[in-house]
Amino acid sequence: MKPNIKLVIFDAEGTFIKIHPPVGEFYAKLFKEVGICLDSDLLQARVKEVYRLVFDRNLRNHRWNAELCYKAWRSFFEILFKDYRFEPWFDSLFEKAYHYFGTKDCVVPIPGFEEFAKRLRADGLKLCVLSNWDGRLHSVLAGWGLDRLFDRVYTGCEIGYLKPHEASFLHVLSDFKVEPEEAVMIGDSLEDDIEPAKNLKIKAIHYQGEPYQEFSLIFQEQILKS
Repeated sequence: MKPNIKLVIFDAEGTFIKIHPPVGEFYAKLFKEVGICLDSDLLQARVKEVYRLVFDRNLRNHRWNAELCYKAWRSFFEILFKDYRFEPWFDSLFEKAYHYFGTKDCVVPIPGFEEFAKRLRADGLKLCVLSNWDGRLHSVLAGWGLDRLFDRVYTGCEIGYLKPHEASFLHVLSDFKVEPEEAVMIGDSLEDDIEPAKNLKIKAIHYQGEPYQEFSLIFQEQILKS
């Protein structure tokens, strides 16, 4: 292992946890409770489209906070389900959905990650999370006991900037007092994780869903590569 690597930064969703059931499936089930039948597959596609609209990358240059993120998720819900936003049950349904995505029930850990993280810690590395989730991520990770694997957990809504804004990465480096060359970024998004990290001279490894036993070998090879 390269002796100058001190910190490993992980994205969360899609990297070591996975939303399950898929968001579209959850929303379809939620609306069925009020007698509305929605196609989960079509809803899933629409979820991605509306997310990109609400959390537009141009807006990521703005300063975020917990209140703005909550309002953004409210806007997301209103746009996604605009045909029902004046129903008497709409507000309570939003709150139910918002709460759900702050519980352990909304995700499953990716198998093998915990062992991988423990090996890194045994090697003396610091580990942290840098995610575009909001403060609810803390309770999600705590519910699975995954928070104990990390020295710190950062979310864009708490830092003030969402990835791929460089300020989110620089905040982490500053907090740990490490240089870019002393850190490794691991994430599943080229645009949000890998490219911005590399632009800052942070070593980056693209996680593409491979088993963590296999990814461990990739990690060793990548950070040993000169």
